[in-house]
This record gives sequence, C-alpha cells and structure tokens, in this order.
Amino acid sequence: MPQAVVLHGHANNMNAPLSIITNSIRPSDRAVGDEPTDEQLEDIYGELGNWDEAEALSNNLIAADARKHGHILSSLALLYLRHGNPSRAMVLALAALSMGDVRPSALLTLAESLLRAGDPEQAMSVLTRFDETDPGLIDPAATDIQHAARQYIRAKALHRQGDAIGARDALVLARDLRVAAEARKESG
Repeated sequence: MPQAVVLHGHANNMNAPLSIITNSIRPSDRAVGDEPTDEQLEDIYGELGNWDEAEALSNNLIAADARKHGHILSSLALLYLRHGNPSRAMVLALAALSMGDVRPSALLTLAESLLRAGDPEQAMSVLTRFDETDPGLIDPAATDIQHAARQYIRAKALHRQGDAIGARDALVLARDLRVAAEARKESG
C-alpha cells in the first residue's frame, strides 16, 4: 500500500481541490429578462423575411440551450460530489461534458468524481483534456486557482497509482500555484 505523501513534515489534505473547485462556480451576472426569448428572436428574423437567419438562429439556440443545461448538470455533479456520491457526480459531469460544458470547473469536477469513484487513470485522462483544451474555446478561461486544483487532483491520482514522488512533485506545484495566485490577488 502506498505511503501517504508528506510535505515539509505535514500530511497534506488531499481533499483541498474540492474546496477550490467550488469557488470557481459563480452565478450569472445577468438579470432575468435582459435577453429576448428564443421564440422572440426567431419571430423577429422571420418577420424581416430572413428565414435562413431564423433557421440558423434556431440551431445555435439549441446548442446554447444544451450548454446551459450542461452548466446546470455540472452544478448538480458538484453537489453530489460534495455530499459523498462520486458515482452519481461522475454520471452528471459526463452528461454535462457531452452537452458542451467544457469549462475548467466542469472538467475538474469530472476528474475529481472519477478519482473518488476509484478510477485514477480516467481522472488523469480528463486532466489531460483540461491541459489540451484551447483556452480560446473556454469562457471563462482557467484561473490560477483552477490550475492549482488541477495539480492537487493530479497528486491524488498519482498517489493512488503508487507514484509517491510524482504525487509529491504535483503537490509542490499546486502549493506554489496557489501561493502565487493568492499573492496576485492581494496585490492587485
């Protein structure tokens, strides 16, 4: 059985990333009713006689709705994860991903769910996707704290795979990223 990773004489809290992940999910700043409904937009284009635009809008709205539902599923996944049901969290996080929710927080929730459900290899695969996802396609881009959370999850996965040295190195990197992020936050 792998030994616990100890850094500077203290056992590290391997559940730290979850608290970091929860801080990355924020409600929307938009007020309800600020945007026209999908049907109103389609009617406007239809009344202007631009049926091609109306049809394209309809397809785009379907994708946008899917992403909105994906965001909701990601939030539910996080709730299930926080309440000790990683299997259900994993299913919800995978569904959110399939609906187009590729935000860093969603990927971190999925990785943590997979890890807690007992699949460190798949968790590492999701972390690779976190690294490879084009930042231009993600809104919002990954924060420094999310990069630190990514390293905490990586450390836990490596630890479960028996790589104590890799886990220690990932924890050091996570700590350094978090300290740097907090310093930037205080100075800025």
